[in-house]
Amino acid sequence: MTIMKGKKETEKFEICFGSMAQGVHHWQIKIDNTFFENNVNEDITGADIDVQVSITKEETMIVLVFDFEGELFCDCDRCLEKMSLKVSKSEKLILKLVAIPENSVLDSDDDDIIFLSDKVTSYNVEQVIFEYLCLDIPMRKVHEDETLCNAQTLEILKKYSSQQPHTEVVDERWEGLKNIKLNN
Repeated sequence: MTIMKGKKETEKFEICFGSMAQGVHHWQIKIDNTFFENNVNEDITGADIDVQVSITKEETMIVLVFDFEGELFCDCDRCLEKMSLKVSKSEKLILKLVAIPENSVLDSDDDDIIFLSDKVTSYNVEQVIFEYLCLDIPMRKVHEDETLCNAQTLEILKKYSSQQPHTEVVDERWEGLKNIKLNN
């Protein structure tokens, strides 16, 4: 078992499997605010995530299992205050090494499988990690407990929200169609 730690900002996501012996290896990296300065996502304002990667090298395949633990930081959609989203998940990616030209990548029907040239000796997982984290962001980002939201903002929202029930306006020309009976 080998433990590898990150290097410079652009290189620290490079997994060099060419010199690895077959078997299981471990790699770890810390995702912080600088990661999202280089990989822009307007929903994410920061991060504090530990990524543990288990690398299983076989003759023609590398299996990467990513374990994410930590927090993503974003703005609450309700009150616009900073909030954190807990991240605790595992993802699996398979790199299949096949006889294709060195700078080529074959398409796969499965998002969890990437075909690479058997001459390739490393793979940069920065974009993969970015996509896994972005997929973990909910469509609606709000504090779990409304009491954590900014009280002034909530008061303004209540003040300007419609308190009257919504009444549907129906065009009289269509009202007659309700009485039509269809034979099925």
